[in-house]
Amino acid sequence: QSLFLCLPYSFLFLFILAGTTEYLFLYLFFFFLFIFYSFSFFFFQAEDGIRDFCLSRGLGDVYKRQENLMMAALAGKGDTIIENCAIEPEIEDLQGFLRTCGFQVYGAGTDTIFIKGARGVSLCARPQEVMYFILEDRIEAATYMAAALGSGGRAVFRNIREKYISEILKCFERMGAAVRTYENTIEVWSCGRLKSPGMIITQPYPGFPTDCQPQLLTLSTMAKGLTTIREEVFESRFTHKNDLVKMGADIEICGKNAIIKGVKTLQGKEVEAKDLRGGAALVIAGLMAEGKTVVNNAFHIQRGYELSLIHISEPTRQAEISYAVFCLKKKNKKKKKKST
Repeated sequence: QSLFLCLPYSFLFLFILAGTTEYLFLYLFFFFLFIFYSFSFFFFQAEDGIRDFCLSRGLGDVYKRQENLMMAALAGKGDTIIENCAIEPEIEDLQGFLRTCGFQVYGAGTDTIFIKGARGVSLCARPQEVMYFILEDRIEAATYMAAALGSGGRAVFRNIREKYISEILKCFERMGAAVRTYENTIEVWSCGRLKSPGMIITQPYPGFPTDCQPQLLTLSTMAKGLTTIREEVFESRFTHKNDLVKMGADIEICGKNAIIKGVKTLQGKEVEAKDLRGGAALVIAGLMAEGKTVVNNAFHIQRGYELSLIHISEPTRQAEISYAVFCLKKKNKKKKKKST
């Protein structure tokens, strides 16, 4: 703030000295002096820690910015209070890891988090080696579930807790899928053609996650009925819409809303991943489509998923997907014709 306050006065001083180049070096001296003062003021003030910080929700994934704040606060000497916090399970998991490392962090999972700065604290007071089992990736698990349902299959997922993806599982059940949960195991399978889940609105946790919206949109392209998805967290999150339309989907975008009319089949095409979740949704579309699908820019997808079952061509960075189930169905139809 002090930097932006000083800049107008610097330019005013320049206009006063206009035409007198002999004083130009003096202007430059004061200009760089103001910049040095502004930045040094910021760093010296931040050294004692962030006293109080309030996060604004509704602008993207708050919890990712909050994780950065939590770790940055540990570098100060003073105490930090973060208000209006996200309550995603990843925040609680980060707090558990930091406390295992010997830091004092409290309140994760609530609206307010307290962090005690660790600058100047002796390293001997904290453990030198730490073993910590991180939280499972709920979005990755939900993506694989969507792939299983979209391809008409059945899959069992271990090391995933139902409470973290309850809204997603409810949506799958509304679409006609069967879901069975155990202690840390979830089984999902398709019971025929999926149906529309109605209207879905993305929300911060514990609501329906925005990171699962592209996958759900892909599933809805072949679901029976009309589906409306409203994106309330991110802007321009329907990046894969044009590629799905290219494959035969019926989708209309109206502001924050995507209106999807289910079709019977999709056709494999060459498409392009523009981001992580949209690219994963295109892979699911390739599994659902008839024929061969090529997803360009597959490196976006590899940021969040292991594509060990999908052939990745390194020189062209493409993912090639062939849906074998449709091939099997075609073979079965030929056998029936021969038998008749």
